[in-house]
Amino acid sequence: MAIHHIENLRREFPNHFEDRDESIFPDDYIVIPTDEPNPPRGRSRVEDIDEEEVDDEELSAGVAVPDPAESLEDWLAEYDVDVPLEPLSEKELEAFGGHPGGLINDPPGGQAGATTVIDRLAFYLPFHSYRNWWGIYILPEGILTVRRELMPFFKAHGIGNKDQVRIAKRLLYHHEYYHHAVESFGTRLEAITSVPMYVSAFTPRYCTTQLTPACYEETCANSYARERVLSTLQGISAPRQGLRDAINLWFEGQPPGYREASMTTSAWKYESRIKLYEDYLNLWPCAAFYRPPMPHSASQVAWAAAGYFDRGIGDIRSRISYLVKKGSHLHSRLPVDARTCLKLRSFKQKLQNCGIGRFVREGGNHELWAPCNGEGRIVPIPRHDGRDLPTGTMRAILKQLGSNMSIEEFLTFQPRSNQ
Repeated sequence: MAIHHIENLRREFPNHFEDRDESIFPDDYIVIPTDEPNPPRGRSRVEDIDEEEVDDEELSAGVAVPDPAESLEDWLAEYDVDVPLEPLSEKELEAFGGHPGGLINDPPGGQAGATTVIDRLAFYLPFHSYRNWWGIYILPEGILTVRRELMPFFKAHGIGNKDQVRIAKRLLYHHEYYHHAVESFGTRLEAITSVPMYVSAFTPRYCTTQLTPACYEETCANSYARERVLSTLQGISAPRQGLRDAINLWFEGQPPGYREASMTTSAWKYESRIKLYEDYLNLWPCAAFYRPPMPHSASQVAWAAAGYFDRGIGDIRSRISYLVKKGSHLHSRLPVDARTCLKLRSFKQKLQNCGIGRFVREGGNHELWAPCNGEGRIVPIPRHDGRDLPTGTMRAILKQLGSNMSIEEFLTFQPRSNQ
């Protein structure tokens, strides 16, 4: 399933979708695109997604653009891990929460755990509700929180700061990826049955079971995140069993629904995952008539034969971002080149207005641009117009497009009036 399938379904079955894009307030944040944190060879069947790849021949003629996310991660590796999580506002919870994988606040009273609930550190916006802003969002403070809460393991085994950041990013990314995978499962059911499922059934069921042991989606998301991290340790010198134990201990400290993952093994896909499938499929209005109750063993056989209904869609790897709240403690500490940004749509418009660059064609996860004077080489620029480019990356792109304009001149440039 690819993004054009989603657009086709949205057109043919508009009652399956909603539009919450207006609740997003992007100017209050810096949105920095980042890559999937896995080596491609480490992808599992569940995550074996169908994606249009960037053509190597296209980019072999281009020049690499500095990755602002890598600069942010390098900075996070050296930053004090004791930075506090700032309180969430009702505005943030309303904009980014209220659905599977959405941003949640620290659970109250007896539901709160010794460690921070993972959907407080990163969150997912579903394409059923956010046509333009859907994707995975990781809070830089979330990376620091995971580092702090897994620090006993990291110190005991001499895990370096950069590897700590990699492990933290993978845990957060894979947890949120699984929420995307479950939404893809619901979309396949909608395509088969022509019945709205995700917004009308999955989301209410999730909200009813959230922070209870019956919230199988969170158990599966945590289990999936752990197994993916353990299967992608290439280049990180960490004992696998020790890391499994440390992650499970971290899960134990989280609220109900999340903590149950500490008791799962790599067989979660045959246990918790099937409970999730059955729980959500039983929300289908005709389930009682067409699907009589069956033993769990029969369910395992049936779902194994049915294939991977929760494979994600290809474009998810180009919809992963860091989200930095302007005016926050962390934002004020960012290097100035990362703190001062311009929305991609404005940056591209300025490239054209200044006569510096012109759009050539779409690449895989990028647009390909060339100098307006016809000289020089193709430069890839991120595609998603609502995201941000730090000034350091803008400066590098200007240079690669052959411009001598300073970043200050570029940012203050105003096109001449026709009058």
